[in-house]
Amino acid sequence: MKNILKLRKLLIKNLVDKGIPKEVLERVCITDNDLNNIVKEICNIKPMPQRILEIGSYVGVSSILLSNLCTDILVTIDPNLSIDTDLNDIRLNKQTKDFFNELVYDFSDKNKIIRLDCFFSKIPRNEFIQCHNKFTKNIDAIKIMDTNLLKEYEPFDVVFVDGDHYSDGVYSDLARIMTLSYTPKLILLHDVQDRWGKEVKKGIKQFINDFKGFKFYESDNIGVLVREQKNIKIDVADLNTDKKQEINATIENIVKRNKGITTFKIVNETNLIIEEVKNGKKV
Repeated sequence: MKNILKLRKLLIKNLVDKGIPKEVLERVCITDNDLNNIVKEICNIKPMPQRILEIGSYVGVSSILLSNLCTDILVTIDPNLSIDTDLNDIRLNKQTKDFFNELVYDFSDKNKIIRLDCFFSKIPRNEFIQCHNKFTKNIDAIKIMDTNLLKEYEPFDVVFVDGDHYSDGVYSDLARIMTLSYTPKLILLHDVQDRWGKEVKKGIKQFINDFKGFKFYESDNIGVLVREQKNIKIDVADLNTDKKQEINATIENIVKRNKGITTFKIVNETNLIIEEVKNGKKV
């Protein structure tokens, strides 16, 4: 924990040295307390997450920190807006990706972080576009992520949502997460208690109403969405077949329907070969 907090301080100092006011970074990026809560929630996942999806990276602080909490890759999606929108009278004439690339080069393995420049699920509200239009080049040309773009990187164990903070944007991002081939074990959301808290939680509430089976709680400014556990008990003998292919097909349908949460121990996730377990022992 101390090492990752130290890394955050180094990232913030690097960006301050490049001209971004510290108060802006502390307001927009994840704080030490946010990071503590993120680490706590991710550490509850066993084994350690392999892949994380991030929606909204800004200048890359959270991207680099999250990449240290997974064993394989982090994929981040961000529209690459102008940094000047957040700086009042200061003009740096740079896009967020300019700082992102420099941070990744200096503090991370570039092969572990993949950035896709687009909106994740929808174009934000007009007031958002108008706010950024003054400084961001060709904002009208920024696309929504192609449906198939993430397939080569799936599955994701964790998704961190820190993009469009308006309620309809939050809902849209969460709903699109549900279209992934595999439902992540954990969904984390930033800014559930600060000035954006009301909007963010409104979007979460709508999502929970429309997508049943999720539990939501707050870990300070980090929102947490997890699947409610379902216990599905099936006796393999009741499947009325001794053909592995038919058994596997039946299990595959159960896993898909219940988003992978079953009482079966899956030995081979590709072929869905299972071991029947009784009283904790393989049969």
